[in-house]
Amino acid sequence: MGNLIIKGKGGAGNKLILQDQAGGAVLTTADSGATMASNVTGIPAAGVTGVLPAAVTGGSGLTALGTVTEGNLSNTAIVYPAGHVRQVLYDQQTASDSNTVVTSATYVPIVGLSQAITILASSKVYIHTNIHLYIQQHTANNWSTANLKIFRDSTEVHLPAGTNPYVHGSYVTDASSRTMTFVPLSYLDTPGSAGTYTYTVKISSKNGFGVGSTPTDQMGFSNITLMEITG
Repeated sequence: MGNLIIKGKGGAGNKLILQDQAGGAVLTTADSGATMASNVTGIPAAGVTGVLPAAVTGGSGLTALGTVTEGNLSNTAIVYPAGHVRQVLYDQQTASDSNTVVTSATYVPIVGLSQAITILASSKVYIHTNIHLYIQQHTANNWSTANLKIFRDSTEVHLPAGTNPYVHGSYVTDASSRTMTFVPLSYLDTPGSAGTYTYTVKISSKNGFGVGSTPTDQMGFSNITLMEITG
């Protein structure tokens, strides 16, 4: 038996229309190809093959795509929800890092305590750092004070320019004694543009006494964590 062929009568532009009992078009042919009505249901999933065309934009119909097992989800065109943690970077001092010692009001970077991050234009950067700090007193019965600030490249971000810096003070009763502690700092920075930024913790001595950071296995290592938060 030969093939049964059904097509629209006449020449180009004439269609073959299959209707349901209510008179609605279920399948409508064209000169090439056909269009199926959107209310057609019951198509077996196993029978759906091929590649989705570029015009498919998703919507409520694409809600069960399953688990994505491959592909690239890091494209810069991807829009992340606000507050999404896009990346986390961490750095820590090592025993090979030299001591950072200051005796003046000039801020110097703490050795081994900086981290670079590349962010999107709308992102914020959350900085959290723990500084192993020591204060060496050179005059008995006096306060010795260390100042700590967070910098984005050369820009101070931990506190607005012109305000008092973060201050850690210690009262030492013996000129040869040393106070050691861990000091935490946290700040949410808004760079305002896409790019790569390096965050550094710097230290100074408010009153000229010796202060600094000593990375040792016994006393602990300073560390810094950066989190990119989408805006």
